[in-house]
Amino acid sequence: PDTVGHEGHNPYRGHFCAHAVTTVPGTRVGTLLPGTHQVATHHHQAVDRLGAGWIVAARAADGTVEAIESTRYRFAVGVQWHPEMGADAPVVRALVAAAGSAEGTGPVRTAATSAVRSGPGRIFPTQVS
Repeated sequence: PDTVGHEGHNPYRGHFCAHAVTTVPGTRVGTLLPGTHQVATHHHQAVDRLGAGWIVAARAADGTVEAIESTRYRFAVGVQWHPEMGADAPVVRALVAAAGSAEGTGPVRTAATSAVRSGPGRIFPTQVS
């Protein structure tokens, strides 16, 4: 809010709100979620400057960086929204696929797969095997 000048990304403490994000074509996030989408959000901080090897993958209408991704790693994505709470499941599915394809990540894959099967709003598995 200090940088953007409003509370639109975090209007009520402890509650999600929805706002639009527009993805950047050609990015991993842009490929998973092309165009503009309403996302569940609850944050009061945002990326100011990107480090080397990172690019912007989505922005809010006010210019706030909403997603970043690595240009160096196969799957390194950061989002300012909660994909587990909305209809933007492709982001979660891509995370599960990346975790499942990584060598030696059996427990991570199991937990992530269980979480996706739980559905929106119920992402957190009750047991990690």
